[in-house]
Amino acid sequence: MIKRPDLMGFVGSAPAAVSALVAAGGSALTGLFVGDDWAEDHHDIEIVNEYGRRLARRRLPEGLDGVTRLHALIASVMPKENVVGGTT
Repeated sequence: MIKRPDLMGFVGSAPAAVSALVAAGGSALTGLFVGDDWAEDHHDIEIVNEYGRRLARRRLPEGLDGVTRLHALIASVMPKENVVGGTT
């Protein structure tokens, strides 16, 4: 569930929550949603934006290598306006 005061109690997908908020005159969310289907030896990752558009889908290995690659993947699709403390 989305943890945002103006969306508390809203049950549904993130894209539907954004649509409901914008229709009510609120501001749009800016961010990413990361899904992780974890198996014993790998993670199937999917990253979508606030509108539900798929930005990336990867199978990553378990362990430090997988975490490192996950961080790089998230950084590669992060909206430029959300980058803090540096330039990209």
